[in-house]
Amino acid sequence: REGIHLGAMAGTVDMVLRCYAGVETRADALWLHPLLPDELPEARFRMRYRNQPILVHMNHEEVTLTLSQGSAEPIDVNVEGTPKSLSPGETWTVKLEHSARAHQRTPAVTS
Repeated sequence: REGIHLGAMAGTVDMVLRCYAGVETRADALWLHPLLPDELPEARFRMRYRNQPILVHMNHEEVTLTLSQGSAEPIDVNVEGTPKSLSPGETWTVKLEHSARAHQRTPAVTS
């Protein structure tokens, strides 16, 4: 029998959320500090924070958050140190200050 190991899949999702998107919760807010690897030009995913659906789209230049129109109340978010209260149905795009610096990294050695 072949199948998917659920633990491995959960680890992949965790890596995208924490390592690439920089998602964490602190100070009663959803924080993002995205840093996508050069090999991954963009990422788009849905997540829930405080039981409210959020669409996240990021690339090397910017990150866009959209709080679902049907959400009950605003949520506090913070992208790279910039705070915002995101209202239901609102979309917020933040230019990433580190984007130029991130692409100047030394390329990884491959075998």
